[in-house]
Amino acid sequence: MPSDYLTLPPNLPVPQDDGAADHLPGTAVPPMVLDSSQGPVDLGDLCSVRAVLYIYPHTGTPGEPLVDGWDAFPGARGCTPESCGFRDHAAELAAVGARVAGLSGQPLEEQIAFAERNRMPFPVIADPHLRLRDALSLPTFDLHGVTFLRRLTLVAERGTIVKAFYPVFPPDRHAGEVLAWLERHFAADHLLNHESCAPGHVRRVRHDNNSDIFAHANPSMTSATASTINAEDRAPGSM
Repeated sequence: MPSDYLTLPPNLPVPQDDGAADHLPGTAVPPMVLDSSQGPVDLGDLCSVRAVLYIYPHTGTPGEPLVDGWDAFPGARGCTPESCGFRDHAAELAAVGARVAGLSGQPLEEQIAFAERNRMPFPVIADPHLRLRDALSLPTFDLHGVTFLRRLTLVAERGTIVKAFYPVFPPDRHAGEVLAWLERHFAADHLLNHESCAPGHVRRVRHDNNSDIFAHANPSMTSATASTINAEDRAPGSM
């Protein structure tokens, strides 16, 4: 039976935190190049200033049925509403200096079709061989003999993961959750609509996609600082 991928059904099972992402804050983002809806993406470059990389299991195709048992698996349903949420908050995320990309284990042709169908303004990355899972020991689940990435979102600062949102629920409101976290933690140092290279301020730099990104004039954030930020902000349902 065809499914509506833009809305979430009621009474979905809520994923629980099994600790599978606890090791990620403080970890360096690997300099890995993967294909995307907007061409090859170097994850190291994407995360060289500030980035949000949201990772999800699988987006559906309108008119086609869901994978059998998909709704019953905690955290599986909701990839399209989550992605559309990041699309709708793209300008606000850029305003706090964050580049955004989505990633799943789907092949490139599916990512291109999804991005075109839903007007994604940022790269939708294809990782069919689960290279990022192998590099970062990302959590996965198996259904009908297929391995899927579990839903989680990484916030990176200067090439280091400073926050891992896991588990993510509900996915349709997650982009707003990430934006609120960024505004709370970086409001003091990005100084929107100003250009300065004085210590403690930021400078505006231009990237290949012609978007303005705010880069720290302070030294690079260390892994210890990343772990501290994540620990201070840890709350039920936010990791």
